Amino acid sequence: MDASWISNMANMLTCEILSEMADIPMEPYSHRCMPLSSLDTLCGLVDGDYQMTVHFRGEPRLFYRLAKNMICGEPEDVEEIQEYAREFFNTLCGRFISEIYRMTQIPARFYPIEYEPAAIHQPGEDKDRKILHFLSDEQEYAELSWPVKPMEDLLRRSVKE
Repeated sequence: MDASWISNMANMLTCEILSEMADIPMEPYSHRCMPLSSLDTLCGLVDGDYQMTVHFRGEPRLFYRLAKNMICGEPEDVEEIQEYAREFFNTLCGRFISEIYRMTQIPARFYPIEYEPAAIHQPGEDKDRKILHFLSDEQEYAELSWPVKPMEDLLRRSVKE
């Protein structure tokens, strides 16, 4: 099974869910345009018949706008912004894992782990991850990523089963 369907599906889900939940138009973008050190990170664990971590990184102003649009008003504080960002991420990852299950019939669950404001990322730490880049209508950068090897192993298993 070709892995390109996963990237296509993840691109579509990210744009669709941001639009539906927060009225933020987002488009796939061909390359990284922001340094990773300026991005907040949502991190979640996928566990079950396979394991991996999924990351969604975005500019803090994207998460602020997401919360603002979801509550139709100004967020009260940073915790409220993070709460709405986690709600979005939970929806995105739940759908992502559901689609993988639909195509492979290999079960797993998603467990949101943490929100890291302005996390500092080491150069090269993402070298073994598939990274999709996005840009919003207001030029807010975001990316969705997952490790390449577990996904390749998952696809190989699904073909054999």
